[in-house]
Parts: sequence; C-alpha cells; structure tokens
Amino acid sequence: MKIKINTYTAIKLMILSVFVFGYTIRVSTIPTFQYVSVLFLLGMCILLKKYFRNIDVKKMFLWMSFLIATFLSDMINNVSMHQWGMYFFMNTMSLLVLIVDNNALSLEKNEIKKLIQTYNKFVYLIFIIYLVDLLTGSLIMRTLADNWLTCIANWVPRGKSLFTSRYASYLGHYLFTDVIYVGYYILNAFYKHSFFDEIETPIIMHIVAVIGVISTGSKTGLLILSVLLIVFNIKKIKHMIALIAGAFALYFAGFFNILLGRLSTEEFSTGRSGAWQTLFDMKVLKFNLFYGIGDGFFEYIQRFVDFGTAGIATEYPILCLLFKVGVIGFIAYIALMLLIPGYELLKKKNLYGAVCIGAYFFLIATFNGLTVYPDTQIVYIIVVIMIELISKVAKKKYTLNE
Repeated sequence: MKIKINTYTAIKLMILSVFVFGYTIRVSTIPTFQYVSVLFLLGMCILLKKYFRNIDVKKMFLWMSFLIATFLSDMINNVSMHQWGMYFFMNTMSLLVLIVDNNALSLEKNEIKKLIQTYNKFVYLIFIIYLVDLLTGSLIMRTLADNWLTCIANWVPRGKSLFTSRYASYLGHYLFTDVIYVGYYILNAFYKHSFFDEIETPIIMHIVAVIGVISTGSKTGLLILSVLLIVFNIKKIKHMIALIAGAFALYFAGFFNILLGRLSTEEFSTGRSGAWQTLFDMKVLKFNLFYGIGDGFFEYIQRFVDFGTAGIATEYPILCLLFKVGVIGFIAYIALMLLIPGYELLKKKNLYGAVCIGAYFFLIATFNGLTVYPDTQIVYIIVVIMIELISKVAKKKYTLNE
C-alpha cells in the first residue's frame, strides 16, 4: 500500500497513534518499544519530508540546543544510554514536528474537519464506555484490564461506584484521559469560532467535554475547561445560562461528588507544591546554564527525600525539566512548545488560539504525563498544529474584545 506524502495523512497517522496504538496498548503488546510511537513517527517523517524546504532554521537551532542539553546532562551524570534513549523518544524526537514553518503548513477546510471528526469518534468511544461502565460496575474496563491492558488495572474501580470513583479510559491514567477531553473541546470550539461552522452540536460538545473531565476527577482539568468555556461563550448569553443551569443539574445529580471529595481532603496541587518546597528548603537543587542532573533526576532527589515525596515532585514536569537539562535546554523546550506557537498566533491577532495553546500547555504541565507518558506531548503537539492550521485556513483575525 502506498502512503500519500501529504499533510492530511501525516496528521491522521499522528491522531491514530494516540487512539489506536497508544501507550497502554504498546505496553501490553510490545513492551520493549512502549516509548516509541511508530505511527506518530511515521506521520512526523511524512510531514518533514513534505516540508523539508520549509524547516525554520531558528526552530531547528532550538531543537538542537535541547537535544545537546539532554545528551550533555546525561553524559556528565553517567546516565545510561538506554535511559537517554527512552526520554529521547518520549520528549525530544516528537518536537521535530514543531520545527516546520507553520506558514508553510496547509490543509483544506474539509480536511481539517475530517481530522477533528476522527479525533471526536475516539472521544465518543471513550465517553460511551464510561456511560456503560457507570451502569455495569466498570464491566468494559475491568474486562480490558483483566484480559489485555493490565497496566490500567489499578485505575479501574472494582465495584459499582456511581459518581464516587475517578474514571480512567483504555488510553490510561485519569489525568491523561482528562487531557484528551480538554483537547476535544479546544479543537471543536476553536473550529466553530474560526469558521462559524459546527462539527458537533454545541449541546453534545459541552456535555461530553464537561462530564468527561469531571469523570476523571481532575481539579486542574475542570479549572482549565471552565476558563475555556467562558472564553468561547462569554458573548453568548443563552449558552452561558445553559452552562450554568447544566452545572447545577450535574451538581445535584452527583457528578461533582468525586471532585468535591478530593477538594475537601487534598490541597489543590495534591502535595506537589509542598514536595518542591521541601527540595528548595534543603537546597539540593541548583540552576545550571548548560546542563542539569539528567534523566536520573528521580534517583537524585530520592537521596534526600522519601520515595513518595520524590514521586509527587515529578508531577511538576516543567520544574523537573529545568533541573534535568539546565537553563538553556529548558528555554529551548518552552520556546518550541509554547512561546513560539503562542507568539505567532498573537502576531496574527488570534488571541483565541493563543489562549487555547497557553491553557492546554498549563494543563499538561501540572501532572507527570510529560515524564511518564510519551503520548501526552504527542496529543499537545497535534492540538497545537491543528490550531495553527485552523487559524491559517480561516483567514480571519479575532480578539476577545471583537
């Protein structure tokens, strides 16, 4: 079968890499290569081949700076090549997608719509499984965990736990499932805002996104989604009234029980801020310009704090990265992932797109997905590319005060 060398095929392969051959599936089928997302890499290669002449030199320099920082940090700290290679596939290689000049990327509106519809179909599958499991005591997820996806077993409730337990998906952890739902809302809401055209009816889009995020029990996810709901509906009085009424209905139905329970027993950061404060008070972490502690960061901090505190600390991956690779590598990473995409959208006066990217980055930076799940960064990159494509194809400038 001949694979078409075009943008649509490349991005579709990236989307399928998450939902069809995602991390939990790779762990359960080819554990040796669990950190290597083959479909994503294939899509990335297609994209780089097509836009080889449109590689941005400045972005390539930033990628090389990050690559060198990771290698230098691991070499100085005697981290094994195996561990370096694992994080190379998790975090470094996928960043190559972002070195293409986004002004060169092109798709037709109908192609963008089809790609978002592909993403939507898998989100609806996850949501339908959740609804069935609510009524059957997690029958589907228990069956998957017991017979195939054993890595998700610890996250599956073992009894009828209507509105009392956090719900993961076949893709993995609650918080990664939360990232999928928020990405769903961003893609659909931004498309609708940009083209004045609906992929999904507003009521379905809001129900799936809101209930989906609540089901994962993610406090930050609900906060970010709430901000996005306001941003995209602030000028639509009927929508705002419907959202408020819907929130009350969900509250009285018990959907918020999980979140309210967590808020009453935990601080908002679930101990992350306290863990880092402990490390800073002990003065065991230093800022280095050209290199850091390397990918043995967890093992390093475990010399000074207990296993649990060390584990909680890694759930602020951006801080981990700063001390793992040093200041220059950290700046290169943040520039590629957040600053440049956000700046380019702001330069085009597309404040909505910039807000979406900023909010989404904040979400993935508040749990350990970037240090544990290679697909977390992949999903983020897919959403960023889609936002950039929508912004370009819509050919219209927007501001929040429009």
